[in-house]
This record gives sequence, C-alpha cells and structure tokens, in this order.
Amino acid sequence: MRKKKYAKLLFFCIACFLSFPLFSVGGNIFHGKKVSVIKTNYFDILFSDDCLVTAKKIAAVADGYYVEISERLGVQPYQRFPVVITREVESPNGFFSPAPYNTIVLYESVLGNPLDAFTNEIESVFYHELTHAVTLNDKSAFWRGMSFFGDFMNPAYLSASYFWMEGASVLFESTISSVDGEGRLNNPYFTQMVSQAKADSVFKKKKFPSWRDVAGCRDIFPASGTRYAFGACFAKFLIEKYGTETYQAFWRRCGTYTTLSFIAGIFKKTYGTTMDKAWSAFIDCVPIVLDGASARERTLVSSSWATVKALDSFFDAKKGTRKTVWFDSRSAAVMENEGGISRKLFSATGVTRLLFSDDGKKIAVTRIVARKTPKSEVGVYDCERNVYRVVQKSGAAEAFFRDGACEFLDIASQIDSNVVTHWPLCVRLGTGESVEACIEKNGFDWSIVVGENRYSIGKRRIIDSLHLESVGENDISFCFTWAQADGLSSVSKIGRLVVDTNDFSATAFLQKTTEFSPFIDVVPSASPKDTLRFFAVAAEYEANPLYELSFSDEDFERLALGAGLPAVAHEQEVAAAEASYAAFSVEPYSSFSYALKGMKFPVGIVPVVNSDFEMKGLAFLGASYVIASPWLNNFFLASGGFDPINKDGGFLLGLYGFDSSINYRLFGTMLFNSGGFMQTYENYSLSKYLFRGLVSSVQTGISGDFFYGKELERDITLTYTSWSNDRSRRESYSFASDVQGLFSKMQVFLTFSNTHKTGPGASEVAGISFRPFIDWVYSNYKIVYDSWRLSDTPTLEKKYVNVGGTFKLYVPGLTIGNRSGIFPVILQATVSPSDEYFFSTHTSVTLFSWEIQKGIPALSLFATRAVLFASYTNYFSYLGNDEYFGIRRTFELFGDFSSNQYSDKVTVGVNVVLNPNTGALADPTLQFVLGTYFNYHPNPVDDKKWSIDVAFSILDFSRSKRFK
Repeated sequence: MRKKKYAKLLFFCIACFLSFPLFSVGGNIFHGKKVSVIKTNYFDILFSDDCLVTAKKIAAVADGYYVEISERLGVQPYQRFPVVITREVESPNGFFSPAPYNTIVLYESVLGNPLDAFTNEIESVFYHELTHAVTLNDKSAFWRGMSFFGDFMNPAYLSASYFWMEGASVLFESTISSVDGEGRLNNPYFTQMVSQAKADSVFKKKKFPSWRDVAGCRDIFPASGTRYAFGACFAKFLIEKYGTETYQAFWRRCGTYTTLSFIAGIFKKTYGTTMDKAWSAFIDCVPIVLDGASARERTLVSSSWATVKALDSFFDAKKGTRKTVWFDSRSAAVMENEGGISRKLFSATGVTRLLFSDDGKKIAVTRIVARKTPKSEVGVYDCERNVYRVVQKSGAAEAFFRDGACEFLDIASQIDSNVVTHWPLCVRLGTGESVEACIEKNGFDWSIVVGENRYSIGKRRIIDSLHLESVGENDISFCFTWAQADGLSSVSKIGRLVVDTNDFSATAFLQKTTEFSPFIDVVPSASPKDTLRFFAVAAEYEANPLYELSFSDEDFERLALGAGLPAVAHEQEVAAAEASYAAFSVEPYSSFSYALKGMKFPVGIVPVVNSDFEMKGLAFLGASYVIASPWLNNFFLASGGFDPINKDGGFLLGLYGFDSSINYRLFGTMLFNSGGFMQTYENYSLSKYLFRGLVSSVQTGISGDFFYGKELERDITLTYTSWSNDRSRRESYSFASDVQGLFSKMQVFLTFSNTHKTGPGASEVAGISFRPFIDWVYSNYKIVYDSWRLSDTPTLEKKYVNVGGTFKLYVPGLTIGNRSGIFPVILQATVSPSDEYFFSTHTSVTLFSWEIQKGIPALSLFATRAVLFASYTNYFSYLGNDEYFGIRRTFELFGDFSSNQYSDKVTVGVNVVLNPNTGALADPTLQFVLGTYFNYHPNPVDDKKWSIDVAFSILDFSRSKRFK
C-alpha cells in the first residue's frame, strides 16, 4: 500500500513538471491572444497579431544588429534566444534578463523624451537591450562552458554594475552605424544631468559625484538616471581617450574573472590606471555649459526638493489671474498656485500630463496605473467640486479637451508610424473656431503643428512641452522648451511661437542665454500682456523644482518661420512602413520550445523544516532546475537533494509567478530518511489587487503553511500558569525530544491602503492602512519520549481561530518653512497578531534622518541613509494555554487583562541602510539594514530591564535582474 501511495505521488510530480508549458501560454503579456513567432538566424521573435508590424521591423534588423554589436566588441555571435514584443504594457521600455535564459522583452508603446531621440525608435530600443546581451555574454571559453547551467553564469555580474551595463548600451545606441548623431548621448534632456553636476561643482562648490555614487544604488531622485547618464558619458570618454580595443579588452576581462576589489581591479588591469584617476580626468573633460554668473533672479514656487513631472496653466480673464497646476512626484501631489498662493489639490501617483479645459474648470490627468500590467489612464478632475473621475482606463497616450469634452490620443494608432504626436492641444480662437496644435516628431525631426501648418525651428532641434500662452484677436502664441541635439555641449531652454491667424505665418523666439540650470517645462505665469514671465521647471541634479522667472527681449533670438509646411499624414507613414519590410515566415509559437531551457544548479535546495515552519537544515547534495516562460512571469522550480549530516533527503517542486496585480507562490517538499517517510512541507500564497485609485488600493489574499511528519530532536518548551499569593505567573521548562504529527496555519486578509510619499525623506509618508484578517492554526501531534512507544504517547491538539486586524497611521511630520518631514510618526495597533498575543501597539518616531547616498571606498558598499529613531512597543499576551477558539473569547479577553500579561519596551536605535555596490547587486531593490538598538523594558517578561540588540535585515529583494 505504501509503495502504491508513493508511486501515485511520483506520478503527480512528473505530471506537474511536464505540464509546465501550459503556464507559459499567454500570461499577462499577451492576455490570451494567439502568440506567433518569426525566426531569424539568431532570434525567435515572439508577438501577438497586433504587434506584427513591429515584429517585422525587428526581424529586418535583428541579425544585422547582433553582428554589428559583436564586431564592435570584438566577439563572434554564438547564441540564439527569444525576443518578446507586447502591446499590453503601456509604459515605454524594455528589458534584458539572463535568467533563467537570455531574453529580451520590448514594450510596444509611444516613447517620450528622452527615449525618443531616434529615427527608428523601437529598433533602437532593441539595439539597446541587445547590447546588454552581447556585453554580458562576452565570456571566456570556461564561462561559456558554464553557460550549460544558465546564461547568467558570468563573473561580470559580480563586478560590472549597472553603471557599466547601461553605459555601454546607451553609448552603442547613440552610435549605431545606420544613423548619425542620434540617441540619448546626443540629447541634452538626457545628458544635462552630468552638465548640472559639473556646474554645481564649479559654482556651488558641491562635490561632483564619484563613480561609486552613480553605480546604480541611489534610491531617491535622480535614482537610476545616474547610472544611465554618467555611465554613458564615461564610456564615451574611455573610448575617445583609450580606444575601442581597450574597451573591448575591459569587457572580455569582466567575462573572464573578477578581483577582490571587483571592477576597480579589472579596470586597473585593463587601463593601467585607477578608476579614481580616470574619473578625475573625465570630470575635467565635462564642458561647463551652464553659466552660474549670469543666473537671473528666481522665485521658488514649489518646494526646493520637488520633482515636477507635469505642468499647465490657465488665465482666468474674469478674475484677471492665472492658475498653474503641477504634479510633484516626490510628494505624490497635484498642486495649484493662484495669486501667489500654493495649495494641494489632490494626491496621485504616476501622473505624466496635466491640461486645463477651455474654461479652466476641469483638468485632464494622464497617468500610469499598475493594473495587471502598467496602463495609461485618463481622468478628469473637477476643480469646482473637487472630484476626480476616470474616463479611460487604457490605450490613451495623452489627453486633451475638444469643445469641452475630454479626448485622448490613441497609443495603437501611433506606434506603427514613424510620425508621432505629443502634447496635443485644442484651442478656441476669438472667432469661436477651434484650432488643434501639437508637437510632431517625424523620424529625428521635431516641429510644432498648428491647424494644417507645420513649423520647424531648425534641424536637430528637439522640441518638448508645448503649452498655450495666449489667444489674441489676430494671433495665437505657445511656449515650449527646446534643445540643440549636441549632447553635453548643449542644454534645454525656453522657446515661444507666435502664429498670425490671418495667414498662419509664424515667428519663433528662442532663448539665447544659458541659465545655472536648464529648463524642461514652461508655462506663462502672468497675464497675456506680459509675455516674458514664466513658471519653469529646472533640471537640477537632485530635484526638479518650479520657479518663476522674468526675461527680456534681448534674451531671445527671433526666427521668422513663414506660413509653415503641410502636416504629414499618418496613414501614409503607416502604409509606407508596412510596405518597406520584406515578407517573413510567421509560425505559431509552441510553448514547449522553452520548457526545458532554464537554470541548472549542481546543488539541492530542499529545506528541512520544523513544526514552526522554520528551516533547520538543507538537503544540498543534489541538483535544481528552474524554467520559465520567455516573458518571465511564471517560474517552475524542481530540486532534489540529500543531507549527509542528518542522513535525510527528498525533493522540492515549486511554481510562482507575478504581474502588477497578482502574486502567487506554491511549493512543497517530500523528505525521507533511513526509516522511510520523514516529512512533507507545503507553503502557499496568493494575493491580488482588487482596486487601484489615485493613491489608494485594495488587496486581498491568502497564505499558509502545512507540515506533516516527523521532526527530530525538537527543543520543546512547555508554558503553564502558576499561582502564588493570589497572583498568576507564567512559567516554562524546556527539554529535547522528537515530534510527530500535523501542523498547519492559514491567514486570509483584505488590505486597504492610501499611504503615499509626501517628501524626499524615507520616512515622509502619509495615509492609513487597515488589514483585517482571519487566522487559523491547527496542530495534532505527539511528543515522542525515548522511553515511550509511539502508541503510548498522548496526542496533543491545538486549535486557534480568530479575526484580527492591523491599523497603521503614517504622519509625515511637521512642516516649518520650506522644510517638511520633521519627526515623522508611525502608529500601529494590531488585534490578535498571533496565537501568542492578543493585542499589541507600536509607535515609532524618526528623530533624525540623514540621506547619505554615497559609495563607500574600498568596501564595495553604498550608504543610502542613516536614521535615528525612538519607539514604544507593548504586548498583551493570552492568559493560560488552554484550547480555545479566539473568536468566542474576544470580549472575555478584553476584560480579563492582568499585569503579568503586559510587556513593553522603549527603544532608541540607529539604522544604517546599505547596498552592495558591485555588479548586478548594485541596485536599490536590494538593501539591508545594520541597526543598533538600546531597549528599556518597563514591564519585562524575564525581569531584565535593559537590553541591547544588533540587527541585520534584508529590506527587499527583486525576483530577477532586468537591465533596461
């Protein structure tokens, strides 16, 4: 009977393994659509029918790009891997991942500045991601052989941080042989971060960041942008100074070995000098474009630490005042300024554009929302009623008003075309007629379209952020920002366009002067008669604050544009694009193609757990295997192992997956020892977001653990209540013995949260969260004494069911002047936190927080911040150790507290948040805390009043490394 039972279990496990490909069909990337494949010499291009044009574009260039990038690095193409194209993600980007095998995923969406600095946009995104694949697979013969275990087997992942990875990809995308002068390295909107850092070091005497500071660990603005901009500029410097061959040798060494000093040692071995000296030489070569001496007077409108991402204004002719709104992503707030007074309109996240209606009573809000995949949402905010209403949940690139109704540009209508429209406006003229305006990008040429006329301000001049300035009797004027596409030698500035509505001739006014910081968005700040006063967003290194400035006529170059050229018809561009690509053979995709391609480990990862579901051992002699869908949203894990110390072994099977809405995990183990079956352990969880609002969300889920079998040499602690002098006292004694039986726990929860960031500090968070839950614990087991037979051992049973809840309140702190976040507070209370405690509270106050954001020399560590805090925590424990159902005893327990149930502590501590600062670990998603805590226990459990704790904890770990 027992053999038959094991045979059925083995058959079930094999069936699960063979059915894995079913989990890779569609998924959140394709949402049930049919998946097809175009095969080239080196790639399998996977796509759904709505991405056919893009798939053909990539197929036409993929092999050629692979050969070109390989030649630039001095290697030969030798791999084949999938390229996944999807339209389901409406946030422009893509990624390369080496785990469980090399994969490129491209999000087919409308690119915005600075990602759109290309003639052929999606091809250039592919070129960027393919550069990651080539540089990170430039391995020695030994490590190529080790790729049998997985494409991630490369010492470069231990030494070359994102700074190097993104630097190479941005450099290569900016120097594609088929184009000239394109890419982000030639776009000042991208490179001026480096220019600003140089200006700060010269005029403000701030230290230019070191190469360790921009390696990729920074978790506050400008966050990951540093590794792109600084990495690419430094890579370009190295090739210009030392040559391409040395750069090739550097990547080859990264793929061959590492050193104790990681990238610093490899760099010195390759270049014959230290990274610090090379970095100093690079700083000297960064031009000083921004002029600190001629900086005009600026009035700060936002907070000095704001990161303004969207901006618009409206002039109320009846009141004679102008309203300006902006989105500060750092405080998750849409702000308004009218008459010099600023106030918060509403909280929100992911806002990409704001636009007033013709009468100024409504605001169109375009934002990115994480649903099943990131989606572009359009909503309308009613300024008079203070109500936000969603009008479109996906497919909207940018929203605008036409005749009072909110409309939007459709993403799908633009992504197959070489002509892309940005910043749409519909303006009502004095005659009552309406005229549409926008920024039109045709390849690498930008122009402003007004009605049927197109106005170019010059070749290689990038135009961004178009806003209405004024409407007169015979003219209409706009303001915008622009930049000459010359990389580090240029910055973005302010521009104006005045169009005569009689003959549609136009005049452009382009800012000549360079300020201390460039401008990335601009709107008028005064009445239409005063045309040279602006609210402008400044691109400072650590913030994007909003200022008010005044200009004179001498600050602008006048450029007559004539009547303009006819606007390009999008339909013609789409037809031309489809006709320009050769016919490719489109085949149905088979999920079995990648079912057996994955990561292999020559070790077992089968845990041996105890009845508290804690890992007490590991069956490590064995092998493990991980496979996944090519779009990396479902993973399957199989592992077998043997523990030679405890003489037990078995296998593990696991399945987990995720998207922006759902996370699930299911894995189980089966272990045996010399006596046969020993134990089985299962862990499972499922969570799903039911709702996402402007900042609020509702999530539900279930999680649990199950253990059945034997646990050897468990430390048993029995706790009981004794009575002395009419007072109860909890006492316990411990001994070691074997335990055999069943243990299980489960929790079902529902979470509401509207917590959101309100400032630059890590503790500046506001809002509440409430998490009601149902806890269920059941155990039925025997403690096996050496002198007893199992049949003589009494059975112990524990049942626990209760409804509880956790409430958290985040208070962001006091505001004094322009500062915020002084003494932020977190309050937390939990009813029935576990089967040991009935009630607990916790209060924490941040006394001081220091944003360090610096790399530590010689240690390959990045110091993020140091936090001094004080907290108070207390617990009310259950009285007695009887069998109970907690739900029925809730009111009894509330009314039956005694002093011996109460314990608490006061803590003053210091937390230092650190990151590894080398290789793929140099990422803000992998942080750990070192803390020292001084505790005082007014009501101790063990009569010990004082204690000191030293803590180490990991804050977060991302599931897979993706290089964007």
